[in-house]
Amino acid sequence: MNDDDDELLNLFNDLDTIQLNNDNKYNQRNFLNEYHIIDLISYIKTNKTLWIISDDAQYIYTYQQIMNEIETLLINRYDGRIASYTILSHLNINPSIYDELLIKLLNKKKNTIKLINGELIHTSYVFNLIVNEINPWLQKVHYLELIDIAKQYTLPFDYIHETICQSYHHLIDGIIQHQCIYTQFYLNNHQIKVYAVFVAVTVPSDIKTLIKLHHLNPLLTLTHLKYYIEETKELKGHIKGSQQTKLIYTPQLY
Repeated sequence: MNDDDDELLNLFNDLDTIQLNNDNKYNQRNFLNEYHIIDLISYIKTNKTLWIISDDAQYIYTYQQIMNEIETLLINRYDGRIASYTILSHLNINPSIYDELLIKLLNKKKNTIKLINGELIHTSYVFNLIVNEINPWLQKVHYLELIDIAKQYTLPFDYIHETICQSYHHLIDGIIQHQCIYTQFYLNNHQIKVYAVFVAVTVPSDIKTLIKLHHLNPLLTLTHLKYYIEETKELKGHIKGSQQTKLIYTPQLY
């Protein structure tokens, strides 16, 4: 329990003691009338220990209570993703106070809650997205680009890259390479296809032309080709040129 919660609890206890005491003389001296309450509330607001947040001014909450409520609504009611001001409508609080509390919450929970394009996004949303949607999608098509995932779920590419490649890569049922996600099945098949294409080459050939002609993956082809040339030695040949200009594969028999 933090200092604000302690102060609020002490305040409630004092009010109970004053309002419910059976000593009539005590009540006459200490009963808090409407003006006392107004003065008390003004003091609380001025000192920023507590805030009156309901429009009808009937409830007093601590910052922490409201921040907890925002997080609870985000996770339990909206599955971890919702427009920021949708939550405001549930809290019935002044927008300026909500903005102040939201900044405090985002600073406190910077590793779990982000404000992106006006939406609050909790890490639980990304977790469920990977498990329930991205993994089944990947197993169906065997190859996904992160940019396509970002477009599909209207999220910034940098956020998708950060969460999937860094924070939740262990949840992905595939291998992340070149800002793409592949199934192992796809990688194995593509590697075999690269070997089949280049083992049949008998004259110096433009690699980009071969990629287009045989529908190879341009991001994986060079890696797989070098694997057969440099590691397994199954392909006898060499690569000349650069990706910025032109890459030529020349078989050794030539």
